[in-house]
Amino acid sequence: RTLKFNMGAVLSSCGSNAKKAVELGIEDGRIACEAGADLVGRVEDATWAVELGGRRPGGQSRIGRSKTPRGLVIILAKLKDAHVFKNEFMTPFGATLLPFHGHLKLKLSTGGTKRIKDEPAPIIERRTAKDYHLAYVIEFPTVNKALEWNSSAACEELEAARHASTSGLLCILEGTANSCAPYKAMKVLLLKIRGGGKVGAEVQLERSKATYEKYVEAFAATLTQGGKELGFIVARSPMVALDGDELWVEAEESSKQAKAASVIQKALRKKGKRKNKGEASPNQEAAAMLEAEGDATTSVAVTRAGSVMTKTTTTTTIAGGTQVVTTTSETKEMPAAFADQAAAAFDVAMVIGFTDMAALTAWADSDAVKTIEALRYDATTGPAIGGPCYSM
Repeated sequence: RTLKFNMGAVLSSCGSNAKKAVELGIEDGRIACEAGADLVGRVEDATWAVELGGRRPGGQSRIGRSKTPRGLVIILAKLKDAHVFKNEFMTPFGATLLPFHGHLKLKLSTGGTKRIKDEPAPIIERRTAKDYHLAYVIEFPTVNKALEWNSSAACEELEAARHASTSGLLCILEGTANSCAPYKAMKVLLLKIRGGGKVGAEVQLERSKATYEKYVEAFAATLTQGGKELGFIVARSPMVALDGDELWVEAEESSKQAKAASVIQKALRKKGKRKNKGEASPNQEAAAMLEAEGDATTSVAVTRAGSVMTKTTTTTTIAGGTQVVTTTSETKEMPAAFADQAAAAFDVAMVIGFTDMAALTAWADSDAVKTIEALRYDATTGPAIGGPCYSM
């Protein structure tokens, strides 16, 4: 007997010596589960292969959980032609995801049109229902897979149908390190900082930026309440590159090269060898540096965890024959991997994952969130929608 399931399907049957496949994989006596599918129940005499966050009964994975940050595609759509959308876009849409291991993570209605019979999402804020009718989030194993899907021939063939049947936006984000963790509910926000573009609006823009920074600083603390983690940031990115972002990327590459060079030098020192016979030994170099009173050296290292980059600057100063080391760090969120023209009109996109709908509701109704939401409403505009993750 052979059973085939799409990504995200829940395998709940029990069997003995059965061939079972989740997504496209199938091997005799083997269960292939990818991209978050849950295996429920008991299968005897089988080898379990659980990849990219899939779970075998008991929550354990034989080959472990992938730690690579996920790629997320956000689509907000307003229907223009429901018939074209359903038959020419949505019907072939799922097949375009399979080669890139993508699966639908969120599918919510805003309740903004009677042409969609689905119940409106539990959380719909401000003009979201007026501006959009549907919200989708598609998860890929990596942001590169998401970009490959978006530029694939199959996906490009659907673009005409999408634009003919809907208006709206599409953006692709690289998840944080937390994006690998399981979650069953989420909230999606696109934020536009108020001000700018009008006479006298520059003052408001600066005020809005300051208020938004207060919101960001206070936000993370609200996700843990009463000693319990309710949720975490799955992705957060500016929609367009900011001045200096490319320098951080170059510094990250230089950091990788410097790390590789230090590993080589360590190996050479261990073996008592140097690249060139005339080259000074590390000890000789250190002694010469100590003699250079007042001299200083600076090194910059950039590391990345998902879309968050950390730049660490280390300055070593020679004073009185003693090395004084000063280290400073700063972080920056890298821009969205892709944003169409409509998405680029916003400043920031954010996705928050919650353990379940109860956690999302408790978080949204808490006094701490109501306090910071007042800051967000004062500083920004933009759609926000939240609800349970999609399940087949």
